[in-house]
Amino acid sequence: MSAAAEAGLRRILAVVDLLIDAVDEDTLVPALLPLLLAAVPGDSIIWAPGPAPPTGR
Repeated sequence: MSAAAEAGLRRILAVVDLLIDAVDEDTLVPALLPLLLAAVPGDSIIWAPGPAPPTGR
């Protein structure tokens, strides 16, 4: 495995590790976005929460 591929894999695994330990969205998002920006090529990342899950009426 090349050094670049290994570095990319380590960045992706850091994101996965963060997701596994996530408690809630309020603590996850501020930590996740910088890791995603480092792991995925791009200039910016935007977080857009989805609709609230349906309640069991």
